[in-house]
Amino acid sequence: MHIIIAGEGRLPYFLAKSFLGKGYRVTVILPDAKEADELARQVKATVLQGNASDPGVLGSADAYYCDLLIAVTARDEDNLVISQLANLEFGVSKTLAPVNDPDNTEVFHKLGVKAFSTTEMISQLIEQSVQLDEIINVLPTEEGRVLITEFVLHEHSPILGIPLRQIKRPEQSLLISIIRKDEVLIPDGNSVLQAGDKIMVLTTPQSHTSVIHQITGVKS
Repeated sequence: MHIIIAGEGRLPYFLAKSFLGKGYRVTVILPDAKEADELARQVKATVLQGNASDPGVLGSADAYYCDLLIAVTARDEDNLVISQLANLEFGVSKTLAPVNDPDNTEVFHKLGVKAFSTTEMISQLIEQSVQLDEIINVLPTEEGRVLITEFVLHEHSPILGIPLRQIKRPEQSLLISIIRKDEVLIPDGNSVLQAGDKIMVLTTPQSHTSVIHQITGVKS
């Protein structure tokens, strides 16, 4: 797989290092010549200095043979232009960009660019981690449109001791696994949850608060 990373600062370094460790071919485009020289000495990726919104620069990065382009500049408008140029001019089918302003997420999606709001994701993770010790981990997927949350059930959880078929779950949510001691259980309607169980729940961001309330009894 060939991945192009267009950005600035330290994030391209960490992304390049991670992808190279997985055996991918990586090309990094940086606008600053000093940063490009420094990165070229730190990683075994191909590093180019230039503006990734310039078709000539993307061409030099072998964009025609790119499987995934990641635009991680500090400006949403630049990330959008780079992603669209890669798709429309070079036929890159997969592009991904973080959105600094959550209000821009819908615009990116309408224009065919996969995007996720770092602001919304981070604020949600911090709020939930601080408020509830029942929540072990929250994994956003599909650009933040789906959340996989891992809970540990305490004795006060209102859903203990009741067959799952008798529990009316919130819409757009699904209990996908139960870990009891060292055993992994796939739940069905007859499953009964116990204190100490670790469960994984699939939700949308809109249903997440209702799921937290149902599982913990605490309004988030």
